[in-house]
Amino acid sequence: MDTAKRLYEALFLVDPALAAGDWTGLVEKITALVEKRSGEIVSLKKWDERKLAYEIQNKSRGTYILVYFNVEPRELSNVERDINLSEDIMRAMVLRADFIDPSKPIDKETPLEAEERVKREQEAKQEIESSAAGSAASVSEESAEKQEAQEPESEPEKADEPSE
Repeated sequence: MDTAKRLYEALFLVDPALAAGDWTGLVEKITALVEKRSGEIVSLKKWDERKLAYEIQNKSRGTYILVYFNVEPRELSNVERDINLSEDIMRAMVLRADFIDPSKPIDKETPLEAEERVKREQEAKQEIESSAAGSAASVSEESAEKQEAQEPESEPEKADEPSE
């Protein structure tokens, strides 16, 4: 009998208000669901919050949580049953993760993390551009002041008036 644990990938859909309000409690519940059946969480992260194609439990938006966990194959049906009985999880999908190369890291960048990274990069770029523009403006002001200081003040020349 095969008792070796296998890697599974699960995508949980939860209420965004619950995810925002009690994130640690939600993580603990998901972890408890897996560990109750002798499983172990490899990775758990908030994947994204999206608009749903149709309302589920009167919710039009949902927060997705991506979880990788190891569990014995004979316990998987019990884990899935516990997940489906949980009131905090609106929907769940569990897949066998044989496609994952164990030599590569599982914690890939999620869409939410990619969006936050792009936002940080844009803010940094704007900050650099604004500081460069500010320093260029101050340099041009300084050079203009130096030129004014170096030029002797001369009286304006009077135009020759025709004599009558």
